[in-house]
Amino acid sequence: MAKMSIKIPILMYHDIELGNPEYDRTEIEDRPYVLPEPQFEEQMKFLSEQGYRTVSLVDFVSHVKSNNPLPEKSVIITFDDGHISNYLKACPILKKYGFKAVFFIVAGFVGRRGMLTWDQIRDMANKGMEIGSHTLTHSPPSKLSNEELEYELKESKRILEDQLGQEVKWLSSPTGYYNRAIESIAKDVGYEVVCTSKFGVNSRNSNLFSLKRIAIKRSYSMADFESLIRFESFTLLQFKVGELFRSNLKKILGMRLYEIIRKQLLNLQMRSPKNSFLK
Repeated sequence: MAKMSIKIPILMYHDIELGNPEYDRTEIEDRPYVLPEPQFEEQMKFLSEQGYRTVSLVDFVSHVKSNNPLPEKSVIITFDDGHISNYLKACPILKKYGFKAVFFIVAGFVGRRGMLTWDQIRDMANKGMEIGSHTLTHSPPSKLSNEELEYELKESKRILEDQLGQEVKWLSSPTGYYNRAIESIAKDVGYEVVCTSKFGVNSRNSNLFSLKRIAIKRSYSMADFESLIRFESFTLLQFKVGELFRSNLKKILGMRLYEIIRKQLLNLQMRSPKNSFLK
């Protein structure tokens, strides 16, 4: 019975710092998601030492649909966007600790400066990493018509499958946005999972088309990271309050004004998320 109720965090990463200005993303709105390499390795070392095991989305879907058991200390690691650092930095560290991850690729960005190439993505897949779609152009779903959204989801899936020679069943929604249209369209075009950026952990009762994740940012201390992984109540409450605050602020201000204000505040400070609800 305990196996049925285990909580499974899905960690959301983006870039690992390369120390190369030609490839590192330096835009102020991106910097919170660019982790220094030692920080990422320290987190993976902690997970390994604490006995965590990475599970695939294949395993998680089987757990949800068929109640197939998972290790009690299970974690799913994901990367969004397809930055070249995923291959150069993240993959070697993951391999060092015996971990695997899911890499969500923006199909239309492959091969651009600073982004993964098809050869690198194929190599990652051949080494046991899971590959998912992050749509075709990373356009915010909230700004797309249903027809445009369907094209983004269907075309990215087609391109990834053509290039990899394997089925692509996982989708990460740009900006972490979720609504019923995304779920319906994702189902229609053949996805089995949609990952959002809604904060929280998952269980066997989770909606596979609205999975929660924990975004890992460079401002997080190891104490923050450990609290999140251990589901410490006070830490989870802090983050949930912050998410609710941001969500309401977006509705009040609108996304355009919200992003303008967020960028200005990020220019002023880039500290712990506990000190800024807008991060």
